Amino acid sequence: MKVENKSSNVSFVLGAAFGVFVLCLLAGCSESYDSMLDNYNKKFIPMSSIPPAVKPGQVGFDQDGMLENIYIADVWSTLNIKGPEGCKSYLWSIENSKGEQKFTSTEKNFSCFFYESVIFKPGFWTLRLVVIGPDDQEYSDTAILNIKSHF
Repeated sequence: MKVENKSSNVSFVLGAAFGVFVLCLLAGCSESYDSMLDNYNKKFIPMSSIPPAVKPGQVGFDQDGMLENIYIADVWSTLNIKGPEGCKSYLWSIENSKGEQKFTSTEKNFSCFFYESVIFKPGFWTLRLVVIGPDDQEYSDTAILNIKSHF
């Protein structure tokens, strides 16, 4: 008496069906690999078409554009902001509603980790950036910083 192994027959049929399915998908694709990559890459702006940033002290520089109008950060998160290029000094500060500085940094790029404590309670704060440009002029900008808590 011969015993058939039905599970191996089913596996073979499923494998063959999957192979036929993949071949049908590949045959139905009208684009080559290179044309698919070209179509994908067309959605991005080439770096050569992005104008260089206007630095403090240059014609067209707008100090009110150094920061966005509002930044939103969660408690237990980090906020990172790039400062303008070519400045002699940088002063970042986070201030409460009374204008008291609760955090300062003199680095070019701002980075602050927000943890819920006496210093950073959820709510609205002021983020201030003051720079001295290469022309020795002071430039400043402020933004609203909204620290949210999910607890």
